[in-house]
Amino acid sequence: MPEGQRQAVRQYKRILLRALERCPAGTRSRIARETGISKSFVSQIFNPSYDVPLPSKYVETMVGICDMNSDEAAAFQETYAIAHPLVNGSKTGESEHELRIPLPKFKSMAQRQKTVAAIQEAAQAIINLAVK
Repeated sequence: MPEGQRQAVRQYKRILLRALERCPAGTRSRIARETGISKSFVSQIFNPSYDVPLPSKYVETMVGICDMNSDEAAAFQETYAIAHPLVNGSKTGESEHELRIPLPKFKSMAQRQKTVAAIQEAAQAIINLAVK
């Protein structure tokens, strides 16, 4: 991994860690439980001293559980895109049209996932109407 990307990984981990420090005790255990990853891996993900990157499939979960405000979430996403320019086979941030919607803190990950799915479904229906 090039040094610029390595620095970006450390930066987004610092953002995550600051958000985590505001969370109630037991949040790391909750993250491990809700993602199915070990507590030690969660610790490595949040520790800027480790070069262990945050897998992209956990980004949304971490942002949600850590209850980042919209500025923190935007800074995190921007830094994550620098650290990992290829996600899902394409460069992040290169989409000609992209819409980001800040979400509130949810009572549960299940509630958050249902809401995100409903938003995605509604957006796809609107897009389908627009391109006809």
